[in-house]
Amino acid sequence: MSVHLKFLEKISSITGELAVFKESAIAAVVRIEKITIEPDMLSFTLKPQSGGYVGPRNLETFTVSSCFEYLNHSDGLYTSSIVNWALETDPVKVIYLSNLIKGNTGIDVVLSAMRERHAFCDDDTTKVLKGLVRLKHQINNRKLFLSSDSEFKGQSWGGAGVMIISNDEATQREYLHFDGFKVISEHALEIGELFRRVRRIVATSTKYNHLSKYEFWSELAKAANSLHRASDGVTLQAVCDKIIMQAINFVR
Repeated sequence: MSVHLKFLEKISSITGELAVFKESAIAAVVRIEKITIEPDMLSFTLKPQSGGYVGPRNLETFTVSSCFEYLNHSDGLYTSSIVNWALETDPVKVIYLSNLIKGNTGIDVVLSAMRERHAFCDDDTTKVLKGLVRLKHQINNRKLFLSSDSEFKGQSWGGAGVMIISNDEATQREYLHFDGFKVISEHALEIGELFRRVRRIVATSTKYNHLSKYEFWSELAKAANSLHRASDGVTLQAVCDKIIMQAINFVR
């Protein structure tokens, strides 16, 4: 296998993930739509995300490239020395930078944070964030399959004022009395398992305790329900992404 193919294999896992792009006075939260490797060049096709932009506005999908001769890579940060762009892909740092950008922080603060290679979170928080990001990658890359049963009916999760149930009429009637947050879904079994996996990761966070857990699980339930309300054909992967990202926002 050529050196370039090995490199493509190494970075292919970040396709579809969020990153932070910087060029001149522009900083943007982007999704990596495509990575292309040619004999002497690497290209990233990037899609800016709504609400994640500092600098002149341009929300169109675009491509940035660099010859391998001028491309540098360290700890998830890709830079091109000749055209002076940078792409941060380390998930923990992307989370931190994304919140700076979405908080309308000035460009100087964002660029200064991008130049710093120190840890943005304490060790315990970093460990939890990496665990959640790893879970997200495993599901998206089909390295982890959540429990599935098309015939499942009933409750798959209950606790902290939240219940996950199947969307059949009999189950909905059975739990009609419950006045907490309900997630009613054809993917109830999978979402219930995802909640348990998220709990095992987040339980080690200092922000998760006997009081905050009620807010935590209700926010995850709202995240799942927001997609179900938006589209009848919502995919399980989209629901999982939304739930895990909500968990990440809680921990950071």
